[in-house]
Amino acid sequence: MTGGERIAIVGGGMVGATLALALRQIGADVHLMEAIAPGTDRSPSFDDRALALSWGSVKILQGLQLWPLLAPLATAIEHILVTHADGWGQHRMHARDRGVPCLGQVLVSRDAGQALWQSLESAKVHLSCPVTVSDIAFEDEQVVLSREDGTTQAFDLVIAADGAHSALRRCAGLGVETRAYHQAAIIANLQTEQPHKGRALEHFTAHGPVALLPLQDRWSLVYSVPDEQREDVLAMNDEAFAQQIQETLGFRFGRVTRVGRRTGYPLYLQVARWVSRPGLWLAGNAAHHIHPIAGQGFNLGLRDVAWIVEWVLRARRDGLSLGSRDLAEAYEGSRAKDLARTVGITDTLARGFRPQLPGMGLLRSVALSSLKWLSPVDSWLSRAAMGMQPPVPALATGLTLGELEEDIRHGIC
Repeated sequence: MTGGERIAIVGGGMVGATLALALRQIGADVHLMEAIAPGTDRSPSFDDRALALSWGSVKILQGLQLWPLLAPLATAIEHILVTHADGWGQHRMHARDRGVPCLGQVLVSRDAGQALWQSLESAKVHLSCPVTVSDIAFEDEQVVLSREDGTTQAFDLVIAADGAHSALRRCAGLGVETRAYHQAAIIANLQTEQPHKGRALEHFTAHGPVALLPLQDRWSLVYSVPDEQREDVLAMNDEAFAQQIQETLGFRFGRVTRVGRRTGYPLYLQVARWVSRPGLWLAGNAAHHIHPIAGQGFNLGLRDVAWIVEWVLRARRDGLSLGSRDLAEAYEGSRAKDLARTVGITDTLARGFRPQLPGMGLLRSVALSSLKWLSPVDSWLSRAAMGMQPPVPALATGLTLGELEEDIRHGIC
């Protein structure tokens, strides 16, 4: 197999940077374009939010030889506890019961992004930053990108990884479906009397889910509140905010001893009606922006990355143009079931625990507590949460990139 396909990635966030490094490893000629320089306060891609990586995502990063770069920054999730505020039911997941070293890992977006960007130059990625793409045109199985400075470039394939408000998706006429949750997420770090010991918590309340993720010597908090309360919560002093969190979570981890700087952003669901057209594929938040419950957003994006690499390799083997309709439809098909499943789970969880109808608290308690006795359901949900529920890209099964190339060359996958 040769290489040298000219591929543009518009958007240099976590998904775009990971994809650029992955495609360079298989010999593609990669051009990464980003409008805002990382490391600046204006860069929304690399902020202080925690990224929860599923076990399947860790396997993908291992297969791409990127995990050694990120592992020193990561904190393992060994145990997940799911509870709710209006009943006694709960559900637990332990890594040892699932036959894996950990259920996932937690990274700070800013730290992980900087580590990836520092690798782009040595990987010989053509990096243009800051640069804004103003238009896209499709010409004879090539895609032409126009920049705001008037220059143009032609590529065999363009990947739009430019976020939920993707300008490239809009220029290409790929519409979206959106649902507002009328909630906001408050993000902060906090410490408690008891260390996290690799535990994570997902707690459902009447005003939305609350998550605690283990992160180095502290917790990363995602606290959902109604939209109209966001500014009031952000304006609280540390003592008042800590008290509110204490009242919400109780004392299962002891007293909240410290809270960090808080930021907030609105929560909504947005899914592209199509994630591809000939010559242009969507990845990451440009394709799907979901509720942060269960931490599945970036994991979906990493599976986009793994499938894109897989289809580029298959196209190379079969002599297909990267701009062909067949290849665009193949990428679309490989993402459809995973996207529908993940959106369905997160959307149901985000909305299903909120209504306060008579008897709902008891029903939720019974449902959560019964999961451990319903092995097929528990197993399915666990595999979905860990990014291992088929269909999954080959890299999520433990293959290295070299092994994937060999398997594709010989028609094994």
